[in-house]
Amino acid sequence: MFYGNMGEYINKIFSFFEKINCENQIIHSDLCGNTLFTENKIPVIIDFSPAFRPIRYAEAIIICDAIAWEDAPLELMDILDAQDRDQYMLRAINFRLIIAALNEPNRPGIFNSEVKCFESILKKIIPIV
Repeated sequence: MFYGNMGEYINKIFSFFEKINCENQIIHSDLCGNTLFTENKIPVIIDFSPAFRPIRYAEAIIICDAIAWEDAPLELMDILDAQDRDQYMLRAINFRLIIAALNEPNRPGIFNSEVKCFESILKKIIPIV
């Protein structure tokens, strides 16, 4: 399913997962890039990607996407004050990397590109080689 070192890289991140005790609810799992703003700065969601996950996971996806794709500062991680912040961040990043790996046959190079985008966050959380 995954080509080259993609599976190894994803599994390495999985190896740092720890159990999180949390409540699940319906969340939007892809707000970054799917929210537009009117002239009055009112947000409009243009696409809904539902998932049944903890709200902190949704927040971690938004934060990771903003850092990786929107040039937000790495310090943005600090606004997620959850006890298991790093665990939520790892899950958010692996979510994005798995999607990239699945898209690799149709978009060659997307996986390595995504790894580079999320690398600064991963380096702050775990010792990735």
